Amino acid sequence: MASHLRYVWICLLVGAAFGARAQKPLYNSIQKATLSRLSQDLQQQNRPSYRRAVDIAQKRLIPLRQERSDGTVLILKNSDERGNLLFNATSSATRAGHTTRTSSLYADGALGLNLSGNSAPVRNKLGIWDGGRPRLSHVELAGRVTQVDNVTAIANHPTHVAGIMVGAGVNERARGMAFGANLKAYDFENDDAEVAAAAPDLLVSNHSYNIQAGWIFNPDRDSDFKWEWWGDTTISATEDYKFGIYNAGARDWDRIAVAAPYYLHVKSAGNTHGQDGPGANVPYWLGASNTMSRTTRDDQNGYDQISTDSNAKNILSVGAVSSISIEYAQPSDVRLASFSSWGPTDDGRIKPDLVGVGVSILSSGSASDNAYATLSGTSMAAPNVSGSLLLLQEYYAQLYNGQFMRSSMLKGLVLHTADEAGDAPGPDYRFGWGLLNTEKAARVIGNTDKSHRLEERTLKQGEKQTVQFVASGRGPLVVTICWTDPEGTALSATAANLNNRTPRLVNDLDIRLTDGTQTRPPWVLDPNHPANPATTGDNIRDNIEQILVADAVPGKTYTLTISHKKTLKNGKQDFALIVSGTGGNPYCLSAATSAGAANIDRVRFGSIDQAGKNGCQTYTDFTNTVTTVSVNQKIPLEVTIGSCSEKRSTITKAFIDWNLDGDFDDANERVATSGILTTPATFSTTVTVPGNLTVGQSTRLRIVTVETKDAEEVSACGTYAHGETQEYRISFERPHSDVGISALVTPHNGFCSQSQLEVAVTIRNYGSDEQQHIPVTVQVLAPFGATVASLRDTLHAPLGPFKEAQLLLQGPVSLNAATAYRFVIQTQLLADQNKGNDEFTSILTTAAAPTDQGNFSVSTCDNNTVSLRNTGSGTAFWYDAPTGGKLIGAGNQTTALSRPANGIYYAALNQFTGILGPTTKRAFGGGTYSGNFGPQPLISTQVPLVLESARLYIGSAGRVVFTVLKPDGSTVSSVALDVIPTRDPTTPVGTPPSGQQSDDPNDPGAEYILNLSIPEPGTYRIAIEYEDGATIFRSNVGVTGFPFQIPGVISLTGSLYNADTLTNAYYYLYDLRVKALDCPVTERVAVTAKPGSEAVAVITPAGTTAICQGSSVVLRAPEVAGYGYQWFRNGQAVSEATSSTLTVSTAGSYNVRVSGECPPVTSAAVTVTVKEPQAPTISRDGYTLHSSAATGNQWLLNGNVIAGATQQSFTARQSGRYSVRANVNGCGELVSAEIRLDVITAINSAVAPAPRLQISPNPASRQITIEFVPESVKSRTYHSTLVDARGRVLRSTVLNRTATDYSGILDVSTLPAGLFFVLIQDEQGQTVRRGKLLKL
Repeated sequence: MASHLRYVWICLLVGAAFGARAQKPLYNSIQKATLSRLSQDLQQQNRPSYRRAVDIAQKRLIPLRQERSDGTVLILKNSDERGNLLFNATSSATRAGHTTRTSSLYADGALGLNLSGNSAPVRNKLGIWDGGRPRLSHVELAGRVTQVDNVTAIANHPTHVAGIMVGAGVNERARGMAFGANLKAYDFENDDAEVAAAAPDLLVSNHSYNIQAGWIFNPDRDSDFKWEWWGDTTISATEDYKFGIYNAGARDWDRIAVAAPYYLHVKSAGNTHGQDGPGANVPYWLGASNTMSRTTRDDQNGYDQISTDSNAKNILSVGAVSSISIEYAQPSDVRLASFSSWGPTDDGRIKPDLVGVGVSILSSGSASDNAYATLSGTSMAAPNVSGSLLLLQEYYAQLYNGQFMRSSMLKGLVLHTADEAGDAPGPDYRFGWGLLNTEKAARVIGNTDKSHRLEERTLKQGEKQTVQFVASGRGPLVVTICWTDPEGTALSATAANLNNRTPRLVNDLDIRLTDGTQTRPPWVLDPNHPANPATTGDNIRDNIEQILVADAVPGKTYTLTISHKKTLKNGKQDFALIVSGTGGNPYCLSAATSAGAANIDRVRFGSIDQAGKNGCQTYTDFTNTVTTVSVNQKIPLEVTIGSCSEKRSTITKAFIDWNLDGDFDDANERVATSGILTTPATFSTTVTVPGNLTVGQSTRLRIVTVETKDAEEVSACGTYAHGETQEYRISFERPHSDVGISALVTPHNGFCSQSQLEVAVTIRNYGSDEQQHIPVTVQVLAPFGATVASLRDTLHAPLGPFKEAQLLLQGPVSLNAATAYRFVIQTQLLADQNKGNDEFTSILTTAAAPTDQGNFSVSTCDNNTVSLRNTGSGTAFWYDAPTGGKLIGAGNQTTALSRPANGIYYAALNQFTGILGPTTKRAFGGGTYSGNFGPQPLISTQVPLVLESARLYIGSAGRVVFTVLKPDGSTVSSVALDVIPTRDPTTPVGTPPSGQQSDDPNDPGAEYILNLSIPEPGTYRIAIEYEDGATIFRSNVGVTGFPFQIPGVISLTGSLYNADTLTNAYYYLYDLRVKALDCPVTERVAVTAKPGSEAVAVITPAGTTAICQGSSVVLRAPEVAGYGYQWFRNGQAVSEATSSTLTVSTAGSYNVRVSGECPPVTSAAVTVTVKEPQAPTISRDGYTLHSSAATGNQWLLNGNVIAGATQQSFTARQSGRYSVRANVNGCGELVSAEIRLDVITAINSAVAPAPRLQISPNPASRQITIEFVPESVKSRTYHSTLVDARGRVLRSTVLNRTATDYSGILDVSTLPAGLFFVLIQDEQGQTVRRGKLLKL
């Protein structure tokens, strides 16, 4: 449709080394010129609509840009034909990379490729358009993100998206997909024209925003009613026409893709699913207006929810799913986010194209340089995909001499290799083609097993191409073509175009695949019945077609035909061809030369129970009959031999091509040989399946029966006189019974020597059947092999297929300090088919024995306080007895909570364990289980600690992640727990809130090892994330007792939720066990109190505290031997500032805390200010110029020093540009702005200069000088204003007047390349002269 006034609303859908050879440019000069013209055309095309939109918005008092309290950014895009405003809007990284297998491309990944986006060919070819400016100084982004346009407003959404794309991984959990790449950032205002201009230098860009449509919840409405409906009632009273339409915006994105065939745009699909408005008869607003309605509109729980631009044919539209806690194993593992928008487009094309991870994504935040935020949305899924795609281009360039894939190849490749998702095979309108699998795509590029084809081809008008290939058995046979289709005809916003099913496809290519007996067409979907599974047929809608042959026969030849319908626009169409499961070899022939003697009457093997064909045969092809096998299985094989006449002597052999190399010659591939059998007879044996098969592959079983008594005459290949050969297909599946140890959770390297050992391990069910009662053993071996500990326990709870669970084993042990021990952990499931993953071995070294026993002192001080102090290493804990006793203090400088009866204090290093909070949920009245509780427990610690373990009550299995966060959002420590239900599934359903499970009062819970380290005292929150359907309990009935605390050590004050601290509910962590951070010293030291002296804290500056930028001042506190110092700036401790002096070069309020024998004392604040050098200014009185600097002036003419002109005033005697250099505030010399003078030295009849406007240089790259001569001076002042093609004001300055003309200077260095306009305006704002500027 033509553009409606639209708010572009960013849907916050909350490396290898290369040689130094020159890389061939992606585009020639003609193509670059075409893109430049397209950019200008788009600016000109959009300008009237944008101006009309601005007028309408201003009349309605609607802001052109909004940033809402929920982080949503809206920017006015333009308007449609009916005057509807269209807004682009946002709507709200490591685990995401694991789910999409992007991490497999890293140095430590499964492919060992060492890719990060940092290699020269791709480093600067990634872009982002978003709602504002990323925080460029963030630790994850610093030095690698460039803001190309002049937007200055830092926003959280672009910062978060940029982090998902390229975050450096300073916080390992927030590492971006292409963590070594640079990123070019733009604000999404004027996006299409900017994209076209930037296209020659980009391979991939991310666009996490959408045109606002349908139901929108606006939290910033100053009303009790927050819902808005953005449809046009003149087109439809119930649905928003913008959903699904191919409008002018979608068309323009396709135009750009056609003009830049190596550049792929990745766009979020939107977050509109499930936004159903306020409910029946509840009022809501119509769009951004102040008009309310109660009319019933369609809900958004179904299909057709992707708006306008995101329906372009040649972009990659991305939906959102949750991360997968372990790894993809089956389609049901991919869980669609509840908010992710569903397709199709109105003409029935498949959108979204695929899905990425967009739920609970941790990435950089804009609050500070080290802040992080967790957001959900297709806005998060899109950068998960776009950053990954750059790595695929990097890998391709590494293998192919620096060349890149066309965007159609890249798009086709990731859709070709996507993991199946949804309820049925093939694409659908919810998941598209499935979940991005970057590793699988990279394997196609690398093609190390020669089972793939990746080709860029061109189909000419009237041409039909054929391609033959042989199935290899290395996965199903999959054929995909993808092409960048010419832009279609845009649809206008009319009732007639609502849900217009007319295809927008221009060049309709077709593929068909035949094996000589059956012809297979590609996948198709029915937009009129969008929930129906995909079928096959003639695809007339999509510019991608795919044929899947799930039962392809290894060694069989298939023929692909590529053709087209009607007339190809431009007479040809480039396209990508991707084939997998090819590269096989035809098998040798085997058959009897004549029938009528011995034959095979029946074969039983696995699920095969096949009777032979009637009559005697020489060869029978049963490859459509298949059985599945898995590693190390022992499968009975039974072959019944008969004959068509008298009894015959026969020998039967069976062959299986285990390694899929197209023959049966390898050592283990003759799997059975009978003795001499006289017909009729039955040959029975057992076949042992090898242990090195790859799941998903298939091969041939060949059975050869020959009428002979000599076994040497029976072979897999060739002809023989009498007998029969039969062939079957075997598919390799996952083992049914296969468990193993996937990780050692605790202890870690450097663990403490102890008498009681706790070992936590992760058990994974690799098989396809549920398992329970899994025995596990742990042996701990000393350096010379002696066993020092043997632990044994059993995981009794059911463990589902492809799931993990933790088991804690405990037992006595005697360990030495600083000694390496080997931990050998084994599962011992009797029916386990794969023993190769049963054992896990790790070598861990115990911590060294502490050399410092502490330097303890106890002092009695003023106010009857007792000061406890340790000036040695470790953390001191103070007790009132040599063993046991009561804790009376914690920390290296603290005050005693009480005094021992005998006056003796006992100190020990790191000797502490304790329990925080209620031990069970029975302490309160009840609660519920849920998988979306969000409150974060708040704790304050006074000493370094470890949150060792907690009792969790689990309703449903899955994974929960606990993360300790600082107040600014930065991560301290994190743990992922695979949890199993402790709630009885037969518990009555009851009436819990929607999405929650009722309380099981008898739930015993289970202890889970946390090992969350908190190395510094402070205030922290514990965030929770959920995966794979996990639910956890929290108490919300009869909750009292906050704050829960261990005095002097730690306190739990409540749970943070929406900036409030909740104390009427208790969340997640019961029986929370804490301990000292470091290894304990077992002996306590007796200390007797002595009188102590009070510390003095005073700051003395060594000079003025008003310093110049680049200089510093030293702050001093009285130095006393044995005292401790900590400096603070603006109330925050300065890192490593622990001496009696501090050198300061940054402005702020400074204090010092001095610690001595008695409690610490903090000084009064000293304020340090920093002055920047100040440029002088010039005032004018006729031809006399005056400097604002009283002394130290040097006058300049045209940039050159005027000899002797060093006074505060100077009288000009010739025309030119004057400035003055001076040190105004003592912080360095600067030069003033220039002032131009035309000095008239004679009185003659004046000749008026001709009116003119001169812009120089033009074209320009950095700075322009504007000189203007009016026809007559009718205004006291003139302004110069620089605008873009859409009329937006970019720069403005007042022109300096000389005798006859006006002049000024504008900086254009940060503007993008393109055409701009210089307007000269008088003091009434009227434009009196115009000029053009070409920015290079």
